[in-house]
Amino acid sequence: MIDYPLLSLLIWLPIAGGAALLAMDALGNPGCRIAALLVSLVTFVLSLSLYT
Repeated sequence: MIDYPLLSLLIWLPIAGGAALLAMDALGNPGCRIAALLVSLVTFVLSLSLYT
């Protein structure tokens, strides 16, 4: 069992990722899609531990 607050991480990670993506888009960074994919994949992988 993980002693880390996983549910809080699963809630705040997409919020923090979205805020970072908004800042990246304001700078005209072309890597926004890749960063969004990485944030969503990390969130998905972390959520798999809730399923098992």
